[in-house]
Amino acid sequence: MSRRAWTVGCVAAFAVGFGTAWLVKPKVSQLSVEDDSAAPARLRDQRMSGPSRTPSRDFPALISQMHEHRRGSEEIEKTLEELNPEEIPELLESLAKKAGMSGLDWRDRELFEEVLEHWYGESPEAAIAWVMALENPSDRTTMLQNLVELEAETDLEQALQLVEQFDAQQEGGLAIPWALMQKGVDHDVGMLLRLCKLGLKPDGGTSGSGCSYPSGFNFKGALEGLKKAKDEAPEGYDFSTLPSNLLSEWAKRDPNAALEWALQGNDLSFNSGLDEFFEGYAEVASDDDYGALVADLFDPTQSDYQKYNFAWDALVDKADEGAIRSFLDNSSTHGGKFELVGGLVVASLGSSGGDYDRTRGMLLAMLTADERVRLLQSEHRDRFRAGYAKRAMVPILERLGHTPAEIEALLPDVKGE
Repeated sequence: MSRRAWTVGCVAAFAVGFGTAWLVKPKVSQLSVEDDSAAPARLRDQRMSGPSRTPSRDFPALISQMHEHRRGSEEIEKTLEELNPEEIPELLESLAKKAGMSGLDWRDRELFEEVLEHWYGESPEAAIAWVMALENPSDRTTMLQNLVELEAETDLEQALQLVEQFDAQQEGGLAIPWALMQKGVDHDVGMLLRLCKLGLKPDGGTSGSGCSYPSGFNFKGALEGLKKAKDEAPEGYDFSTLPSNLLSEWAKRDPNAALEWALQGNDLSFNSGLDEFFEGYAEVASDDDYGALVADLFDPTQSDYQKYNFAWDALVDKADEGAIRSFLDNSSTHGGKFELVGGLVVASLGSSGGDYDRTRGMLLAMLTADERVRLLQSEHRDRFRAGYAKRAMVPILERLGHTPAEIEALLPDVKGE
């Protein structure tokens, strides 16, 4: 597929000029302008040379033939190269007739995208104009995003210009493809910020996914730049798309600097507080250091709910007995072992599965049998007996040697469950 540099301004003028003329099915054959000088040179040359129109093809048969080959195969590329440029929109329309673009099965969807990408590589202005004239806003947005991703494979700047040019014209704007976000990270912080700022819109929720970061990446510059952009945006605006692991990855590489950021109380989705910090720090810290830091940040002046939920969330990220013991050793001034472990177990009752269950089991194993009975009969007994909590506690108590009769006496069914 050939790829040429092109001017977004020309594409936009072309799309706006002709988009409104296509009421239902955009066709390249319908293009016309009163003043040839206003059209892109490549398209003027195409009209002047006037490619001969081939007889109408049996497009359903052609589609079936193309389905016999895998995406990106030489056979499909050869078929596309042999098509007259005027036939490409007819082929796309024939595909869409089956169920509309949104209802295509995966084979037709892949073929549709491959045909459009081929056309874009040969004549980007015509392909974009065709997409811009699609009547269904969802189809139009989806196809534009596909072209953005395609452009990003070879020219990040051109892909950004596509987003900047057409974002405001689409209902809800264009989402930033994750492939483009990763390329922004690989380029530099400035490019990443430029991408994220394109997604600053009236708050409709922020989506996120993790990125890989090169050595020496400026996490502080990225996070401070994002915070500044959000602070300067109109009230109610938020990022639609952000890397979800800036802070957690920073915590792996420079824990002290990342912790300083996490303690500032910044409001930035996925990258603000201690939860995200500990998620990354857990992967690099020793048990002793990890538990000691959790203890250092444990605030005895907070309510039991606040301080124990904080400690529980942090310790689950490590899910290691050594880290728990380090926390207990370094928190002795905040309470005895029974008080601290009991508070953590109570905080654990809102979560289950995986590391939650393993960490809860480690905590209960640190109590004696008598201490476990005492905890289950404490003022929190109704919480332990609730159905979801009981289901999490019973197998742990069985492994620790409590008999079924004892467990049933300690955790009777709550009335009405």
